[in-house]
Amino acid sequence: MFRNAGIPTQIADSFGYTRRVVQAQTEYQKGTLPPIHEKDIVTAVNNLANSLGLPAWAHTTQPEVRKLRVRLFLAIPQLFVSHAPPDAQGHHQLLSPDMSPLEAGYIATTMLYMKTFSSDFQFSDKERAQYQSQVRGALVAEQQRRETLMLNIIQGRSSSVSVADLLPAADHLFDDLGIRKQTTSAKNSTPEASAATAKGAL
Repeated sequence: MFRNAGIPTQIADSFGYTRRVVQAQTEYQKGTLPPIHEKDIVTAVNNLANSLGLPAWAHTTQPEVRKLRVRLFLAIPQLFVSHAPPDAQGHHQLLSPDMSPLEAGYIATTMLYMKTFSSDFQFSDKERAQYQSQVRGALVAEQQRRETLMLNIIQGRSSSVSVADLLPAADHLFDDLGIRKQTTSAKNSTPEASAATAKGAL
């Protein structure tokens, strides 16, 4: 989950991201935390894109979130358990728009991965047609440019975004998903307070 968003596992553990997901999943299974909707994924990803100054193509939509979920369902169906009640005919949905914290966190971070590396999620159908109508290789060249841009930003190599910006952005991503930060009294435990330490670790 965290590697997909460019966050090393050690950093995820150190800043409590791992604990947040585990705690939220536990509360969800106990029935004390509501499910996370596909719309929450859209909000979380797009807010992160705005906070980091990412281009419009790095934003997502609910149909795009559903497309990603369907693709991943074929690969790892055990992650996608629909808890929606059956319809009037007694049929269950293959994929409910509601998700557990674990699934939602995985989808959100995987969407960021796809926005970095997959042309299927970087280009609209209209954009794809425009580039394909240009000189040969224009689409591939633009895809490589977009991949480089995303990598530079999420790895803190951009002149416009620093590691000190990335850690709070990751923190807010989980907040927007409803995976809240656990109360802690540890000194320098927040992303904002420990960005300098994290920079050295990265």
